[in-house]
This record gives sequence, structure tokens and C-alpha cells, in this order.
Amino acid sequence: MVLTPGAHRTLLRTKASHVGKIPASLSLKDAACIPLAFTTAWYALGYLGRLTSLEKGKTCLIHDALSTVGRQAVYIARLLGLQISVTVDSPSQANYAAGVLGVDLSHTVLLSSTTVFDLSRVVRELTPDRRGVDLVIDCSGTLTGEALRQTMWALAPFAHFIRCPTSDGSPASAAAAASAGAAFGAIASSTNVNRTMSSVDIALLLRSQPDALAPMIQQAFQFFYENGCHVSGGVESFPVSSVAAAFRRVEAGSVESITLTYSDEDVVPARLRPKLLDHSAGPSRGVALDPNSIYVLSGGLGGLGRSLSTFMVEKLGARKILFLSRSGAASSSARQLLADLEASKTRPTVAAYPCDVSDREALAQSLSKAEAEMGGKIKGVIQCAMVLRDVLWSHMSYKQWVESTLPKVQGTENLSTLLPDVDFFISLSSFAGVFGNRGQANYAAGNCYQDALARHRRQVLGLRSGLTIDVPSMRGVGVLAETGMLESLREWDEVYGMDEAEFHHVMGLAIRRDMTKEGTLEAKHQLILGIATGGSAHAAGIQIPYYLESEAKFSIMEKTDMVFLGGSPNSQSASTDQPKDKSIKDILVKAADMDEASDAITKALIARVAGMQRVAVGEVDASRYLHSYGVDSLAAIDIANWALKEVGSKISVFDVMAAMPITALAEKCAARSNFVPRELKELGGS
Repeated sequence: MVLTPGAHRTLLRTKASHVGKIPASLSLKDAACIPLAFTTAWYALGYLGRLTSLEKGKTCLIHDALSTVGRQAVYIARLLGLQISVTVDSPSQANYAAGVLGVDLSHTVLLSSTTVFDLSRVVRELTPDRRGVDLVIDCSGTLTGEALRQTMWALAPFAHFIRCPTSDGSPASAAAAASAGAAFGAIASSTNVNRTMSSVDIALLLRSQPDALAPMIQQAFQFFYENGCHVSGGVESFPVSSVAAAFRRVEAGSVESITLTYSDEDVVPARLRPKLLDHSAGPSRGVALDPNSIYVLSGGLGGLGRSLSTFMVEKLGARKILFLSRSGAASSSARQLLADLEASKTRPTVAAYPCDVSDREALAQSLSKAEAEMGGKIKGVIQCAMVLRDVLWSHMSYKQWVESTLPKVQGTENLSTLLPDVDFFISLSSFAGVFGNRGQANYAAGNCYQDALARHRRQVLGLRSGLTIDVPSMRGVGVLAETGMLESLREWDEVYGMDEAEFHHVMGLAIRRDMTKEGTLEAKHQLILGIATGGSAHAAGIQIPYYLESEAKFSIMEKTDMVFLGGSPNSQSASTDQPKDKSIKDILVKAADMDEASDAITKALIARVAGMQRVAVGEVDASRYLHSYGVDSLAAIDIANWALKEVGSKISVFDVMAAMPITALAEKCAARSNFVPRELKELGGS
């Protein structure tokens, strides 16, 4: 066995201190599951928990016990003589923990949205004298919210809470860490007992302090070898040529360990990506913003604007930044941004004026005030302002239309009129203006106007600056990431989304183009990012985006790149395990009775919810409400549109969000479906 970074390679070299013996009874396939999971569990229990020196009978609560780390933690805790309790999400998981992991069934605690408020009481009742648990291990490091608070209250005096997060650097991981710290701090400040919280990330330790971790790796491997440890639960293997399927299996929440096998027959597709230049020398090379000029970021106090302003100061040399926002620097995040910029080593001058850019008079006053107070001329504009009012067109009010379009239409027009002669004028638009997006007719209209205005500046007014960048979904930064709406787009985001570094690179190139000889009158006015093709969807194993199938003008894109994959657009559905929504119509047309029709729609709804939440289909309970699975208004719009297209049933967003079980919604869809024979509906009604 070996534990070292970058182990998936033909020839691996590492230090002997990172290698351990494989017991004769253990297959290579099973052994591959051991090093990272077992070392993490051993580090938490044997080192941080310091339980090897304590007497038997101490109590331990393990969250996410069915994960690879969790299963090893259960096994080690049993060998150390601890009294083990685990949390599970369903009765089936409880039976698995009892039957496979050997946990006493009475010590499996069902954790759900309805039982979470009793977690502390239930856990304490499982401990002697209801004193609480001596050790808690959060094996995935993602415990948040009420479950986290209840867990903290279940700690005994002098107890230890240990997180085992993954070092992926994602906003979700950072949020979970911050939440854990805040919750622990609140508990600690309200009691007089000593408690400890720790985090262990073996992958991070391997990269940053491999030599310091080496003795711990050897202790873990030795303990494993001497105690005849084994893999708790099954192991599912995938050939390396099916690595995408392996990751989908992991994301589906498999309780089995997933391994990759290698053979000479495996064919591994190579995905070529353009190499980006070093951001410290690439986009900024040839671009030096004038330190004496002012650069305007309208709506720039949001997620993208905050990121962009820092990039302009640190990489492009901006020294005077003016933020225009309806509320100014009223939010704590805005004030923190200004403080961080002012405290940076370049000491830029920054200001945030409360200004509605759709009000031309107020905008003119703010621009004049900035030039007088900050000392300099405005030489560049980036329009980031946006307001989302997502709702189906049929239910959209005039107020919702105006609120969403005003900053992008009137606001961009005002900025263009008052600031015609600038080095660059860039509007952050969206590809929703090109392809459309369900429930966002108002937002798409505003983006279309920005695209047209950029062309007007160059081709009609003869100005050298004018560009819209149709931004795709952003990973880790921006309004979608901050509001959590990105989860409903996660499938597309992984393939067509853009991360912060890529966004900075694009912005640097765009500014350079307008400020140099590249910014001619013939230069293109619009840059569309995140464009999908049938081939890219097929290669990623995801559903082809709806706009490639529903719009004739994009139909050629559905076939693009397919020739390189040796397939056709229609073969995509055969290569995935996703439910085939298009077959629902055939089932409904041929249904023998209303029950059959309702059952088909119920299964399709469950599959859709499971895909949105990235859980196994079996984990979605048809007797629960859709909103209990995190279906928000945006996702409800998508489901309502899906029902109209695939089921032939016109339902409203209110129907989707109503307090009715999934089965009841399916029955309503069946009763309204144009595909279900009329005689069946008449019999069902009678």
C-alpha cells in the first residue's frame, strides 16, 4: 500500500515511509481503498482523539459513517473498545451500518430535516448518565446548520470534535469550516467546560508536510497490518477508460468503495484544453492602466465585481477605482472589500457612491463628484449591474420586468452616453441573452440590449471601445455561487462553466484589446463564453442542453464535434444511466389506467429531483414535498417547463412548490396531461 500524491501513473516513485505491507488476505483491488481512508481515520482517532491511551468504554459519535473514511473509523473505534453511535439518513442505511459495519442498531441515529432538532437529546440518551459523547468525528467535514449545532450540544465535558474535510478549496468547503468554527465558538463561550475542535485533511498534509506525516502513515499501516483489518463494505471497480462513470457513481452516493483498474486494452480519451498564460504576465502584459485615471465598476460590489476590482488593482495597475451601486458600501462584504483594497500594498484610492445608474441625472452628478474628489479623468467602464427577478413569462408582472431590465438597459445606456470617450467600455452580459433561459425573459432582454449597444458604439457611433462579454455560469464566484442557485446548474457548470482565474484572463485580454491597436472599429463587439455542443455534452456524459434541441438556429451545434467521438447526438442518451424523459410520452399514451400514468410521472419526477440534488434515486421519498429536497423557485420553473414539454401537462410554479407529496403532483400532472387518453381521465374522474 502507498499513500502519496499523484499515484495514478505508470511508474510511481515515493519514499519508503509512505509505503506499507499488504496483508496476504487482502486483494490489490481492496488494498487500493485503504491508505487515504484508513490513515485519515487513524489520525483522527489515534492521534487527534488521543483515545489509544484512554480506557475502554468511552463514547464516540461518527457522522457519515457509510463513507470510506467513516467505515474505517467505525472499525478502528471498535478495536479501541469505544462505544459507537452513528448517524444515518435512512432506515436502509441503519440496516447497512448494523449488518455490515457491526454497529448496534439501537445506536444508529436517523438524521433528517424533521429529526435533526432532537439529535442532541437522542445522542445523550445513548451515553452513560446522559453526559454526552467523548468524541465526535465528522467524516466528510460538511456538517453545517442545525445538525452541527445539535452535535455540539451533544458533546460531553472535555470532549473532542474532529472534522475530516477535503481540501478542494470550494466555497462549500470554506463555508462548512466557517460554520463549524462559529458553532463551536458559540458553545464554548456559553459553557465552562473544556472542549476541543480539530480538523484533519490528510491530502493537504501530504502536499504541505509529507515528512511530518510519514510517521503517522507508518503507525496507521502497522495498526492495519497487525490487527488484520479489512475493507468494510463492498468494492466496485471501473476500468480507467470509464473514469467518468466512476465519478458519477461516487456522486450518486455509493456506499461501496470505488477503485480504478488499469490494463493494456483500456482506451483513455484525451481532453485538450488551451493553455492559459501566467496571469501575472499574460493578460496584463502590454496593459498598464493609468494610475492617475479613474476606472468605474457599476454594480461592482457584487461577487464578480469584487473579484474583478482586486484583479485590476493587483495585476493591471489600477490605482483609482469607483464603485457605483444603489446602496453604496452598505453591506459588510462591500465595506470589507474597500478596506482590503485600501490596505493592499499598492494603496489605491477607492470610493463607493450610492447611485442608481438608471437615473441619468444622479449618475452624472456621481461621475462629476468622483473626478473632483478622486482627482483624475474616468478612462474605463465595466458594467456589472444586474437584478434577477426570475419568474415564468406568463406570471411576470410589469414591476418584475422593469426591475430586471432597468439596470442593464437604461443603466448601460446612461453610462454609454455620459462616458463615450473611454479606453474600454465592457458590459458583463450573459449567454442567457443568446440562448434564453427558462423563467428569465426579462434578464435575457436586458442582456440582448447590452449586446446591441456594444455594436452601436462601434459601428454607428464610431467609438473604439465597446464590448459585451456573455458570461457563463461561474464556479466559486458570482451571484449564482453566493446564492446557492449554482447547485441546480451543477451538471452544466462542470463542463461549460468558468472559474475565477479564467475570468480574469478573459477580462485582461478584453481590456488589452480596446487599449491597444487591436481595438479597431472592425473588432468584434460581443464575446460569447460557455457555448455547448452536442459533442462536448456527449463526451461529458450529460444531457444535451435544451436550447440545442428546441431552437432550429442552434441545431447545427447539436451535431458539432460528434464526428470526433464516432457517435451521433442521439447516441448520447444510450451512453448514460440517466432516465430517458422522452419515453414518458409513449408510456402515457399507452397507459392502461390512471395509476400507471401517475406512477410513470412519479418515477420521472423522482429521477429529476435525484439528478438535481445529486443523490441516488432510492434516497428520494415520493411521499415528501418537492421543496423539502431544496427545490426553489428557479428549479420549480424548470420542473414546470419539463412537465409541459415531456408530460403534456400545464402546471404552475405554485403547484410545484405547494405542500403536496410528489405522488400527488404526479397525479395532478396525469389528470392534466394531453398525452393520457381522455377515456382514462373520464374513468378516473368518475
